Amino acid sequence: MRLRLLLLLLFIAFQVVAQFPMSMQGQVTLEDKVLESAHVTNLNSQGSTTTDNNGIFWLQVDVGDVLLVSHVSAKEKFVIIHKQLANEPLLSISLEEQRNELDEVIIKEQPDITVQSVGIVQENKKFQLQMSVGYIQLEILNLFIYLVY
Repeated sequence: MRLRLLLLLLFIAFQVVAQFPMSMQGQVTLEDKVLESAHVTNLNSQGSTTTDNNGIFWLQVDVGDVLLVSHVSAKEKFVIIHKQLANEPLLSISLEEQRNELDEVIIKEQPDITVQSVGIVQENKKFQLQMSVGYIQLEILNLFIYLVY
């Protein structure tokens, strides 16, 4: 009786542990080259990450989860985590290239957009520069007056 009870408890413990998410390592490639900054999202848990400069990512997954892998230069890919994939030491995901072509580019004049309005140069910096130029002009004038008299 005790043996059956022990086996039952071990079986239950194994089932409980098997249902916790596991940390999975993967690599994303595009045309056999590693893909940096690809987005990997677990659609079930909403966890997400991006690949490093070697195309590697780490993400918490469970069997049955769906991963969405995307990159600006590639087609999106959905990967379903099944038992065989969950046992892989490194999940390899290969994306297909997607060309983003524009039919037309229209450039319009926007006179209200300035370097100050977009924050490249602050308004007070322009004022400080004008004051500095004015100060230098004043010093040159003082020097001229000094040399003349």
